[in-house]
Amino acid sequence: MGAALGDGYEMLRSHTLQAIHLAIYVRRELVDEIKHLKSDAVATGFAKTFGNKGGVGISFSIGVTSFLFISCHLAAKQNEVKRRNEDFHIIDAQLKLGSKSNEVSLDADISDRRTSGSLDNDNPAPPSLWSGSAAAGPDFMGSESDDESDGDEFTRTSKDYRQLSRNSKMRCSTVFDRIFWFGDMNYRINGSKSIVENLIGRPFGAHNLLVQNDQLTIERRKGVVFHRYLEAPLHFYPTYKFDKGTSVYDTSKKQRVPSWTDRILFRTSDPTAIMPLAYYSDDTYRVSDHIPVIGNFSVRFKSEDAHAEASNGSRKLKLQRTQSGISKTQVCSVM
Repeated sequence: MGAALGDGYEMLRSHTLQAIHLAIYVRRELVDEIKHLKSDAVATGFAKTFGNKGGVGISFSIGVTSFLFISCHLAAKQNEVKRRNEDFHIIDAQLKLGSKSNEVSLDADISDRRTSGSLDNDNPAPPSLWSGSAAAGPDFMGSESDDESDGDEFTRTSKDYRQLSRNSKMRCSTVFDRIFWFGDMNYRINGSKSIVENLIGRPFGAHNLLVQNDQLTIERRKGVVFHRYLEAPLHFYPTYKFDKGTSVYDTSKKQRVPSWTDRILFRTSDPTAIMPLAYYSDDTYRVSDHIPVIGNFSVRFKSEDAHAEASNGSRKLKLQRTQSGISKTQVCSVM
């Protein structure tokens, strides 16, 4: 990666959890600005100890603005939405990063989200893509469920899930100023492979129907995961699962449903501080059964000099360094 980026970038840190990799490169001009560099990993695979699933995080500060990057690989299989949700909460709660202890309160209850203005019954179910009645959806999903195995037979109860609710104030998502969370999140599109594949490439209304049936979109709308995170529009085709080396969606016996498994979400304490410039998939890379997803963002930060000037009231707060010609953080995050 260093060779591809050129001499103008320097690797800040890399961290690996089995096949989950995260490396952060920064412009050399910013190296002296960076402090509080930390990294950690949380495994959520078999018995919540195996690293075939989980998340890796790298955090640091530029000036007085804190950053967190998380790369993850969440639970697989079409119908494992709850396990993916749980994996998110475990990673968010257990990454030992930031200035606060990230221990989740075991008394947390998922019902807290109903006080945040995000009620389930305020978000009606999207039009179904199941070939049959809406009530048949879960059964149909189960009958078509692929056999991907992550070696995890650990069963989490409803009580476990409630204990992983997002109402803890000690999570990574509440500690940092700028957060980017990305990776193979494994959320699928609710529907049969034949119907979903038939809708891909059709006029824009069909694309919107796919987005409405995207599991991550549904879970975020309900307030279950990624509270206050944002995502740029999904203006690209589903990036999973392809026959390797081809542009053909899965033709194996498992017939996995084409889905947007690979995502980039972000969260900021300042709504104007992160501006998506590009969010797309690059189908020229066909070395995997996934197509890579790329995001480009403009990110503002507060330098220590600007913070001091604002504290003294000498002049208006500057959100970007200008003396050295740096107008953005120019952080390059690589999975």
